[in-house]
Amino acid sequence: MNVELVDLQTIGVLATAASVSVAAIYYIFTLRINQRVLKTTLETRQVQLFMDIYKTYSSKEFQKDREQMQIFWNFEGVRDFVDKYGAGANLDEHAKWDTQVAQFVGIGTLVRMGLIKPELVFDLIYDSVIIFYEKFQPVIMELRKYYISNYAQDAEYLYNEMKRIAKERGLPIPDKDRNLIYKLESENIP
Repeated sequence: MNVELVDLQTIGVLATAASVSVAAIYYIFTLRINQRVLKTTLETRQVQLFMDIYKTYSSKEFQKDREQMQIFWNFEGVRDFVDKYGAGANLDEHAKWDTQVAQFVGIGTLVRMGLIKPELVFDLIYDSVIIFYEKFQPVIMELRKYYISNYAQDAEYLYNEMKRIAKERGLPIPDKDRNLIYKLESENIP
């Protein structure tokens, strides 16, 4: 009778161990599946977030303002910039400036925080980021001295990320003074 009791206990222990093992394996598989689903959901949300931002960026008004600023705004130093495009001198032009800066700061913040992949931004707007920042970098640097010490810091972060990726991919860095469309229009090239 003792042998049968030991056998029954052994079978019970083995059955318990087998069920715990099966439960652990099921749990591991479930975790892996959930991680994949979570990763896919996160990537989808990143794309949705960026596309919401891109909708503003690609709007006719934003593009028109960006082109006007990059091609036609000319200034000699910060004083000249403020005299021509500051809020006190020209509120409409200043609003264009604020909108552009805010857009690049916002995108830069999301990239810096890891909420949007810099490669996604690069594939859609890297040239605009670089051209804008290089044209207005002297103004931004002066505003940091006299206004807010970290003014447009995440726009600068975004700019540096775009330059880094361009270098990694072996792509040219756009030149703020060379706008092909404007050049073609002004030279009447067919």
